[in-house]
Amino acid sequence: MRLTKVKCFCLFIFLVLIPFGCFARSSCELADTTLEIVSQIRGLKVKRAVPCKLQSKSEVESYLLETLRAKIPVEKLKAEERVYKLLGFIPEDFDYQNGLIKLYLANLGGYYDPEGEYYGMASWIAEQSQSLIAAHELVHALQDQHFNLDNLLDYRMYESDALMAHSALAEGDAMATMIMFGSKMDLSSLSKFDATRLIRETERSLVENKLTADVPITLKKLLIFSYTEGFSFVRSLIEKGGYSGVDAAFANLPKSSEQILHPEVYLRDTKSFLELSLPDLNTSQRKVFESKPVYEDRYGEFFIRTWLELFISKGLAEQAARGWGGDKVVLYQESSKTGKGAELLVWHSNWDSLADAQQFFRAAVKAFSKRFSAKLDETQPKLTFGVKRFGKISLLLKGKRVELTLDSSLRGEKASFAKQ
Repeated sequence: MRLTKVKCFCLFIFLVLIPFGCFARSSCELADTTLEIVSQIRGLKVKRAVPCKLQSKSEVESYLLETLRAKIPVEKLKAEERVYKLLGFIPEDFDYQNGLIKLYLANLGGYYDPEGEYYGMASWIAEQSQSLIAAHELVHALQDQHFNLDNLLDYRMYESDALMAHSALAEGDAMATMIMFGSKMDLSSLSKFDATRLIRETERSLVENKLTADVPITLKKLLIFSYTEGFSFVRSLIEKGGYSGVDAAFANLPKSSEQILHPEVYLRDTKSFLELSLPDLNTSQRKVFESKPVYEDRYGEFFIRTWLELFISKGLAEQAARGWGGDKVVLYQESSKTGKGAELLVWHSNWDSLADAQQFFRAAVKAFSKRFSAKLDETQPKLTFGVKRFGKISLLLKGKRVELTLDSSLRGEKASFAKQ
């Protein structure tokens, strides 16, 4: 399976979310037979053989580290970590890069490497469990031979929200084929598979994994999105047009997590969100911060929902995020002339309607009220308040736009608590 860059580190791995047996002999001998079977199920011809390499935990860990370093610049990971911590998406003391490796390694059962074009089999997984894992990973091999997976997950071309959507297509496709392989289902009976139960049990397995007890639940939810929501998305495509509909999706890629969560939005085949431009800095901000941001991205509906769920109920978070119509998150750093290390986080979001924007704004106000134990008035369209360790925080409702700004150059005594 592939992972979405949490947010967005992508490699095709299989997550062990059920208690497979361990420390029994594993063998690559089943790979060739499994490849032929999944090729028939999936309807994609085998264009070339896929070598299988039996990998130890240390070898897999080295592969993960090398892939992470090769795919994502260290500076980008550090900037992303700062954004996550400023938003409260992960704790301030969490080691983001090492935490990602720990999360993946603790749940990994195998992987497909699109650059080396081989299947990496985890040697510590029992042989009787390997056929399902091989089925999943070898679907990725077939996808790669027909659709070129590396192009789908190019960090230089796509923002995180798009990468999540592409990963969900690839993982959902592999999940659907694996389920049919393991249960002997056909396409017509796949709709009977309980996807809700799959999501619930997958989340529970990740939460209960003691090896990753210190990894934030938000990262775990981003991790499983491609597998669970991706399966539901692909199943919708199969129900409408069989595997030809899935093949068509690789040619016309989903562009956002919104389209994965709501397949009907994807099937309308129209642009469902706005591409937002970089925000304009005001005069005082231009005096403090570099004009070029160190980080910019689009996070999308699922990230927003996951963030809100930290502070408000799941139901309210889902409702508030559902009207998403585009966003842009940007991080600026203080000019080297002053060198005090201040940061400016700007997160603008667009919403489908005025009512959607108002709903998200109220949810965001509730989230900040809960996070900072503050009494904020969600009926006001503009709120400005200070938190000593973070600085000045502003929330503005402006038509169908919501603008969040966090300016740490005003932290400490300068950050007086005020509302407007």
